[in-house]
Amino acid sequence: MCAGGKCLRALHDKEGAFSIYQGTEVDIVGFTTCGGCPGGNIEYAPERGNLFTFMNVKENLSVGAYLMRDKMDENFASVHEMLPLLKERQKQQAGTLSGGERQMLSLGRAWMTGPRLLLLDEPTLGLAPIVIAKIADTIEDLKKKGATIIIAEQNVSFTSAHARGSTSWREAN
Repeated sequence: MCAGGKCLRALHDKEGAFSIYQGTEVDIVGFTTCGGCPGGNIEYAPERGNLFTFMNVKENLSVGAYLMRDKMDENFASVHEMLPLLKERQKQQAGTLSGGERQMLSLGRAWMTGPRLLLLDEPTLGLAPIVIAKIADTIEDLKKKGATIIIAEQNVSFTSAHARGSTSWREAN
């Protein structure tokens, strides 16, 4: 996240731990998805989605739920409630989606495990204002569902509208 993970690594190198997850000091070295955090899991929605473009929307969401197969129906319902477009397009090949739809699918796939900590990398990059508004609504829904969200984003006005706090980094020349 944030220039190949430099932001998170910089925090670890400087502080030794990342202290935002439910008030617990969390060592970020060796984090894994599904179980990397104490009492929960971490998911990552990468910049530009990094989807399986040859698979359809439902199959991409299923990949996100692989480690939580016992809750797959419940998690599909949660994603479809938040992002109804994904239910409408579930048989459409991911490679044919627009950029905004791909970003929504990336968010939905990350949410399929019901993560406690969600990392979003540039969720608004290159998107139209109407799609950015939908991404913003989705982030607010995720917060209401109890997710802690870390956003690496260049759109400062977007991030500050949804953040409880923020920190900015820049790479030294």
